Order: sequence, then C-alpha cells, then structure tokens
Amino acid sequence: MKNKFLRVLMLFLSISLLQAQTQRFFYAYQGNISTDPSRPAIEKDMIVLDVNPKEVYSYSHAYIINDSLVQTTHMKKLPSVTFKKIIKYKKGDKIVEHIQPILGTHYHIEIPKISNWKLLPDSKKIGPYTVKKAQVQYGGRQWNAWYCPEIPLPYGPYLFYGLPGLIIEIADDKSQYSFSLLSNKNIPETVLHEKSLVKYLGYEEVKMKEKDWKKFLENNYQNPLPGLATGEFMMRHDNGKEFTAQDYQEEIKKIQKQLLLYNNPLELTYKLNPKK
Repeated sequence: MKNKFLRVLMLFLSISLLQAQTQRFFYAYQGNISTDPSRPAIEKDMIVLDVNPKEVYSYSHAYIINDSLVQTTHMKKLPSVTFKKIIKYKKGDKIVEHIQPILGTHYHIEIPKISNWKLLPDSKKIGPYTVKKAQVQYGGRQWNAWYCPEIPLPYGPYLFYGLPGLIIEIADDKSQYSFSLLSNKNIPETVLHEKSLVKYLGYEEVKMKEKDWKKFLENNYQNPLPGLATGEFMMRHDNGKEFTAQDYQEEIKKIQKQLLLYNNPLELTYKLNPKK
C-alpha cells in the first residue's frame, strides 16, 4: 500500500508541481496527552498540510469535514476537533503563527521557524524510496524525522519545516507524539483558509508572543472560569438550582485536576507548573 502511494505521489509531484495551486498532504497524528503512565490518553486525528503558492497551513482534517457539513446540511452543532492547533506561515518568513482556538477566541502565537535541524547519515527504505534521518530539539522534546530527498519540498506536518525533502514520518524520542504521511492530492485552485477556518475559530482574535502564551496558560489554570468574576455566566445544577460559592470552588478544583491529568502537551515547554 505504501509502495503504491509513494509511486503515485512522485508521479503527481513530477507532473503537476507547477500546475497545482494547493498541494495537500495528509498525515496520521497520534499523541498521548496523559501524565499518568498507567492511564495513557491517546488522541488521534488526520492532519492536513496545505502548500499554497505563498503560504503554508497545517490543521486537522476535521475542519474540512465540518466546513462541508455546514455547506451541505447547515448543521449548527458540529463534530468536535481533536487536534485544534492550526499552523500558518508565509514561505519567506522566519515566523510561524501557532493558532489556538479557545472558547470562541483564537489566539495567534508567534514563534520562530525551526532551523536547528541536525542531518544524520542514517537511512532506511519506506516503500521504494530511501529516506534520511534528521533530529531537532523543539518544545522540550527531541524529534526524529525521516525525510525523502527525492521529494524536494521542505515541508512537513504541524510546524516542522526546513529539511531538504518532504517529511514522511516524525516522532519524539519517547514515542509519545508522531505524524506519518498517508496520501496527497493536488487542488487546481488555491484554498482560501481564512474564510473557512474562521467559522470554528471564533471572530475574536488575540495576538501574543510565545512568552505571553505561557503566562496565559498558567493564568487559565489558576482561574479556569474567568467569566465568574465579571458575571458573564452562571452555572446551575441539573435541578435548576444555581451554584453556590462552594459549588464553584469544587468545579474549579475538578477542572484543575483534569488539566493536570492531561498535562503532557506536544510542547513540553507549555506544560503547567502550578505553584504549590
């Protein structure tokens, strides 16, 4: 199956590299977000890598499915997206936009493009093609990538970029997070992501530096129900009775416990370190 895919991939790239307005690659994603070794919490998704003439996007395929459902069925309650992060960057820029939607707001975090790859002599076969190994330190993890020099595209899933060939597989050295190429297709027109993705991101946009994003995550842990202080919302029990102050405190503790249980993010540098 993989042999057939790579032959087709090379055929598409050689014939229509210059014709396609969007080159779309599909990757299988898997990640363990649990901090408890005895209770792994594996999340899976399909990640799309869209290479446009001037910019690149990487995001969950579920966003595409949801957009199609909106247009064909007018559904208001859409299926949830597992891998919510969206990556956007222009080909000539040194900055990557890491877009994270939270409760109707999409946060745009600016981070530098990965540039500290270490090319290694290791090689192996994936189907009929020889792939080479590279390593990089990112987000507090060491990542091992296998790229194909025969496919001369410096792209990969998520924000992995800059190798002399398309990334076929990449995983951290603890095997907690991985991306593997599944297939590709060429789209004759340029995909306009801003119009389709905004439906799921929300219309309020907040831009911040990476150091401010880390502070935001810590603050979100300390105060996971910020609307309480401003009176923007209230909570009720199933019987309709309004939460008491004690109820809210218990709910906050429950949320914080959940956040710490799933405190093994892809970027370990974003891991919560609550003060005792």
